[in-house]
Amino acid sequence: MNNLVFILTIGIGATAVMDLWGIVRKQLLGVPPPNYGMVGRWIAHMPRGQFHHEAISASSPIRGEHIIGWIVHYLIGAAFAALLIVIYGESWIHNPTIGPALAVGIGTVAAPWVRQIVGRLTA
Repeated sequence: MNNLVFILTIGIGATAVMDLWGIVRKQLLGVPPPNYGMVGRWIAHMPRGQFHHEAISASSPIRGEHIIGWIVHYLIGAAFAALLIVIYGESWIHNPTIGPALAVGIGTVAAPWVRQIVGRLTA
């Protein structure tokens, strides 16, 4: 149970730092933060059998999509923290270092681009 608390703390904390950076980025650079309502819309359409959307913003809105999106956003952060522990072991919790955390963080940022590149190469 203790590991679960650590994983949730790491995941929620890292996600909150990312969200704070989004606020700073908007103030300093004018870059709008991600709209997690669209993630919520995508997730909320899944029980209705729709997994792919040409443009999620053009899909019909779902009641509660913003809260769904934010919850999923933080759950994904916790899942990435769990991935960190799965890859580097429970010992990382007791003796954390920056390298493994950065490796997983960079991997989660790079993964969508790698998927797109592989998809284009195999198409």
